[in-house]
Amino acid sequence: MLDGVWDFAVVGNFFDADVLSGGFNEKIRVPFCPESVLSGIGRKEFFTHCKYRRRFRLHKEAGTRWLLHFGAVDYEAAVYVNGTFVCRHIGGYTPFSADITDALREGRNELTVLVHDDVRTDSASGKQTDRAESYGCYYTRVTGIWQSVWLERVPEFYIRSVHFAPDASASAVCIRAEMAGKGTLHVQIFYRGRCVGEGSTAAEHRTALTVPLSEVHPWGVGRGELYDVRLTFGEDAVESYFGIRTFECRGNAFYLNGMPVFLRLVLDQGYDKEGIYTTPNRGRMGKRIRMAQALGFHGARLHQKIFEPAFLYECDRRGYLVWEEYPSWGTDFYSADRVGDVFNEWREAMERDMDHPSVIVWCPTNESWNDAYRGCSYVRECSSEYLRLLYAFTVAVDASRPCLTSSGGIHTDTDIYDFHDYGSAERLREVLACLSETGELPCPFLAPKGEQPCYGGQPVVCSEYGGRTLCAKEGWGYARAEDADAWMDEICAMTRTLMESDVCAGLCYTQLYDVEQEQNGLYTYDNVPKFTKEQGKRLRAVLRRRASIEK
Repeated sequence: MLDGVWDFAVVGNFFDADVLSGGFNEKIRVPFCPESVLSGIGRKEFFTHCKYRRRFRLHKEAGTRWLLHFGAVDYEAAVYVNGTFVCRHIGGYTPFSADITDALREGRNELTVLVHDDVRTDSASGKQTDRAESYGCYYTRVTGIWQSVWLERVPEFYIRSVHFAPDASASAVCIRAEMAGKGTLHVQIFYRGRCVGEGSTAAEHRTALTVPLSEVHPWGVGRGELYDVRLTFGEDAVESYFGIRTFECRGNAFYLNGMPVFLRLVLDQGYDKEGIYTTPNRGRMGKRIRMAQALGFHGARLHQKIFEPAFLYECDRRGYLVWEEYPSWGTDFYSADRVGDVFNEWREAMERDMDHPSVIVWCPTNESWNDAYRGCSYVRECSSEYLRLLYAFTVAVDASRPCLTSSGGIHTDTDIYDFHDYGSAERLREVLACLSETGELPCPFLAPKGEQPCYGGQPVVCSEYGGRTLCAKEGWGYARAEDADAWMDEICAMTRTLMESDVCAGLCYTQLYDVEQEQNGLYTYDNVPKFTKEQGKRLRAVLRRRASIEK
């Protein structure tokens, strides 16, 4: 693991002769971005170029390869080892790696990373502010390394990647693997320490193997049933896991493991008060999941950020459902270069996360509107044709999950028909009644009436509602409540309205906890409840009722 203290510097450009070696005048704690307190820097002003340096020692051995891995670097990274260029990556949210064996030396080595990042250049940046300060629902920027960096020592022949496709009906799992070299792939599968499946196959470059399972234990809400897997390929050994579950749209309802389920989600933006994008430990990740579960939510919409794999592992083992969403805000969807970057990074995200049983929905954009909204100051417009192409691309990469092409935006090809509305409970009743009667949603976040494609019978989800700020004079929110009881009464009324609707298949409350100036969370940014124990019980009682669509 290469996390820890690195040399760091903000630079004007990358064309100086000594850019790789000279001018490192600060220390930074990786994997925390320089804007964060935990990095040891806390620099909030704009800067577009910076560089990192880490020195390390290793012993080179014949027949051994060394892989360098980055969890995520925002936004464009160029990596050098001992002055030799080894890789470049574009995209701030997905992992990348390089075989650096030939660039290494015996003993002391030097790793340098050059970073370019500017949220004002029409690239995907999610909720990162494009101003000097945070405002509205835009927060502190994230620059550079924000997930772990590590070295992996592998034999000459090794496993590059592995994916699992469990099949409960066949009591089996199909394993697809990619490897360097030729040999025999051997697989052992365990459930709670018991070996429940085993198999082998000759393999070269790519292979697929179906392993029968002697025990099938479905993964579900609150039941993080996971199978441990050990794979060996020559001298290489890899450990992983998977869960068995089905999730699908049937008509206007969702089905989990063959049973109808009403989605009780809460919006989670993945920000941390000290680490910004980087939650410092799994304990804090687990706490936030427990915070949601304590109120009766059984999942989250992960909003405008690709979350860390460690968070998804916590979701997997706790039986916590999540929607994965690409941080599409900031993208110029009319730029061929930017669209190409989006497609590539979205593919990388899906390929990284498609084995997590907790991920039940892919969502490549948020509030993408058509040309009727050209000139909108805070979200980019895109064409219906682009969204159709993005839907086709998403299901081509992974058709095992429903795809919501644009949450709260214009709906073209989509498996889920959702809407965002921060009105009252009465307003929500009117919206759902209009959908039932006319096949259209009269929502301010959708295209104008007559331009919104008619409802096609998919599951309907109110994927943003609430947003109530409680007595926060300086904070921002969609509406304000001065009295805590009235605040909770309104939240319960809106939630009850959605759950009692015959056409609604799920909800997502905005939001789990405050993020900087957006203070409409159920908890503060310090993860302290804003509600009393009794008030929490009231919301939990509403969410634990059987929804109309589940009856």
